[in-house]
Amino acid sequence: FSVQLQSNLSNYLVAVAMLFFLPESLSYPRPLLLNNLLGGGNLGSGRSPHVSAATAQQYNILQQLRATGGRLNLYPSEYLVDNVWDKPDTTAVDASLLAAHAAGVTPVLLFEYYASYLNTTGLGSYEQWRHIGQTFAARFGPGGSFGREHGLPPNYGITYYSAFNEPDHDSAFCAGHSPGPAPYVQALSGLAAGVQSVNPALLVAPGGFTMPLSSHVLCGLGPALSELYNNGSLAALDLHIYYDVNWAPITDYTFSAQHSFTATLQASGITRPIYFAATEFNFKNRNTTAETVGAGFFTGIFDHIGVMGQDGNASTLFMYPWNLFHTEKEDVSYGMAESFQPYIPGERAKVLQLAINATMGMAMYVSDPLHSGTQLWSNGENLRRLTVWQNRKGWSSLYGSSFALNSTHIPPTASSVSVYTWRGLLRKVAVSDQEAVVHNLPTDETILFYSSVFDV
Repeated sequence: FSVQLQSNLSNYLVAVAMLFFLPESLSYPRPLLLNNLLGGGNLGSGRSPHVSAATAQQYNILQQLRATGGRLNLYPSEYLVDNVWDKPDTTAVDASLLAAHAAGVTPVLLFEYYASYLNTTGLGSYEQWRHIGQTFAARFGPGGSFGREHGLPPNYGITYYSAFNEPDHDSAFCAGHSPGPAPYVQALSGLAAGVQSVNPALLVAPGGFTMPLSSHVLCGLGPALSELYNNGSLAALDLHIYYDVNWAPITDYTFSAQHSFTATLQASGITRPIYFAATEFNFKNRNTTAETVGAGFFTGIFDHIGVMGQDGNASTLFMYPWNLFHTEKEDVSYGMAESFQPYIPGERAKVLQLAINATMGMAMYVSDPLHSGTQLWSNGENLRRLTVWQNRKGWSSLYGSSFALNSTHIPPTASSVSVYTWRGLLRKVAVSDQEAVVHNLPTDETILFYSSVFDV
């Protein structure tokens, strides 16, 4: 998948943006290029003038993968002075944000908070969370005081702020429990008001939810947040989809990111177009084979980028596999590195690299997850095209062992189509008059068809 086209980048980005239609009232920050949506977490923070060696290596890994995002998380002791809610502390972000900029990474920010803290630090009021949001956005948003002090580009900064990772896992915040959703909703409302008082274009969202696969109302938090979503205070729904052979089998489409997103919006009463986000996702390496994990993770990557909103428009804001930085030995279920230092990608990271290489320089401009299970990708001048086919039962109306390609999938003058699976190149097929039928394809896998006018 070498990038053979040397074209004007600005013209390419404009062309891609014109190809893709986005939800009304949403302004998409960049074209849907896979590497622009990928990242990792959690990125290290700290108050020292320089990041730790481990954090520096995290940014090195993101650079090697050509990923441009990541989740920077702070605990109350890091975003508050002495855990006092009236005293926000921004210093734990400084060194990591400079390292992020140097690596070409724009992180999202997560204010960690768990119900177990209620008896020690309390939760903080609406006004206190508003002060936190305003302080951090003024400091680290594009054009903020931190960027000006350090000579960063005026358009660089943190644009996405979230709080409470996996709040539905803390039963204390769930409906019917104490204190229930109310103080959680109040805190998020304050955070959104503070961030958006600095710049209304900045995005605020809850931390990722764990229950989209089993409870589409997110233990009552979805309906409780619906007003904040529908009035524009909250911009994204972050769902942690972990495909699992027992608990969330990829053989069942109801466990897809697409179905989980749609079902959660509908069950929660969220009607305004919002983004889909995933600060964590993976195919768990548990009670299964390496082949099942590899093929399933490949499907999951394209499942996540292809998510569409209820209005049929593109929704994916970012998607961060968990965990790029853990080794397979120390974290069998989620670890994606064979070695952290020096970095050696593990099996799922190799699958991710294949997906990045396959789509490099191209943007997705059509996604049909509910019918054909296909996506169409192209570079700005339509000289290279990629068709993604989720060839799984229940995922595609075209499910089978053959696929017919035509001028929709193949650019003029291309002489062949390269067929890829999660393992790599399967074979090449000759093209005649922008048409080809590929037979004897594997089923229950994701298949890529790549063609280029330069492939002669």
